[in-house]
Amino acid sequence: MLDRIVIHIEVPCVDYEKLNNDRLGETSESVRKGVKAARDIQNKRFANGEATDIVCKADLRVGEMRLFCTLQDEGRV
Repeated sequence: MLDRIVIHIEVPCVDYEKLNNDRLGETSESVRKGVKAARDIQNKRFANGEATDIVCKADLRVGEMRLFCTLQDEGRV
């Protein structure tokens, strides 16, 4: 049995022009707003639970995982 999984992904080269332009990414304020919105959604989701120490999905224990992360059958075979 293999003791690890090797994943091989070919990644195409990025054109120099795409790397060397003056295009700006998202501002820190924009990213901050997105993170806050996501955290607000999570806080509302977890507010009905008994645990008060859950801030994000990484904090979930088995019980909370079963409560908040149920699988849905979409009719796939």
